[in-house]
Parts: sequence; structure tokens; C-alpha cells
Amino acid sequence: MADDKTTAPTEDKPQDKPESTQEDKRQEAQRAMEGAEWTTKREAETKSRELKNKLSEVGKRLAEIAAEKEKLELAWIDLDNARRQIRTIVDPILAEEKKTEAEEAALEAEEQKIGVASEKQVVEKKRWDVQDKRKEVEKRKWGEEEKLSKIEVTVNENTTLYRQLLDEEDKLHRLEDQLKAEGGV
Repeated sequence: MADDKTTAPTEDKPQDKPESTQEDKRQEAQRAMEGAEWTTKREAETKSRELKNKLSEVGKRLAEIAAEKEKLELAWIDLDNARRQIRTIVDPILAEEKKTEAEEAALEAEEQKIGVASEKQVVEKKRWDVQDKRKEVEKRKWGEEEKLSKIEVTVNENTTLYRQLLDEEDKLHRLEDQLKAEGGV
């Protein structure tokens, strides 16, 4: 009787196994009833289905990325066209601004040369008119430059997003290659 107490319990006894879930027990019963050949076949089929599902998911995400990239590319075209249009508006404004600045500087120089106060007043009034004109030109320029700045911000944000999509796309292509290698595809 002492021998019974000192013998180590075998692994087949239920008290030696940790409590398993119902699903674990079901899978164990499945493997036992299938036998080794059917278990291997079922596991291979399951693995094949899982690989196909993963490949399908990767393919779907790659298609989504392609669509997102296309939207960003089309947006870039629109933004670039808007940017060009604004630049065609800004260029003449800049030329006008330079012209008024030169005109203002010339009037300031002329005003300094004049010694008579009454003549100085006439030149000063002309200079004020030119300054007002320059301020209006600058307001137009600032409005267009603000539009241009907003476009540039959007282009930069889209470029960052596009590059993130490229990185994700690259990782997914590598995963796709790995999955195909595992599945022998």
C-alpha cells in the first residue's frame, strides 16, 4: 500500500492536467477521433484557409491604399493648378508693388531736395497717394499669399499622408510575399 502513495501520477490522469476549456476538450476529442492522418489533413486545410483569408485581407487593404493614393494624387493636381493660378495673379501684383515702392522712394527723394514748403506739400500729397496705392496692392498680395499658404499646408499634409500610405503599402507587400511563401503560392 505504501507503493501506491509513492508512485508518481501519470500524465493521463485528469487531476494532473490543468483545467481546460470546453473548446480545448472538444479539439482534443476531435484529434483523438480523427486520427493522425485526418488531423494533419484538417490542420493543413485550416492553415491554407487562414493564409487565403490573410492574403485576401492584405489584398483588400492594398486596394484601399491604392484608392486613397489616387485621391491624394488627384487632389495634388487640383492644388497644383490652384497654386499656379494664384501665382499668375500674384506675379503682376508683385510687379505693381515694386513699381509703387520705386515711385514712393522717388517722391521721398524729391521731397527731401525741395526747400519750399508749399512745393513739398504737393510732393508729399503725391507720396501719400502712392503709399495708399501700395497699401492696397499689399492687401491684394497678402490675400493671394494667404490662399497660397493654405494650399501649401494642404499639399504638405497630403504628402505626409501619401508617404505613410507608401510605407504601409510596402509592409503589406512584404507580408503578402511572406504569406505566399508560407502557403507555397
